[in-house]
Amino acid sequence: MRKNVVDAKPFKFDYDPKKTALVIIDMQRDFCAPGGFGEALGNDITPTKSLMS
Repeated sequence: MRKNVVDAKPFKFDYDPKKTALVIIDMQRDFCAPGGFGEALGNDITPTKSLMS
């Protein structure tokens, strides 16, 4: 079994590539778009509207 080690903070960790998935979240939309997480927190997302075009 091949394992990889990531030198991360606060500690190194190892993972098996055959048992690892990559999850990508569209952070720009979630934090900047109307109805997203940022707005749900009560943040004023008006300044971020230019990012969405």
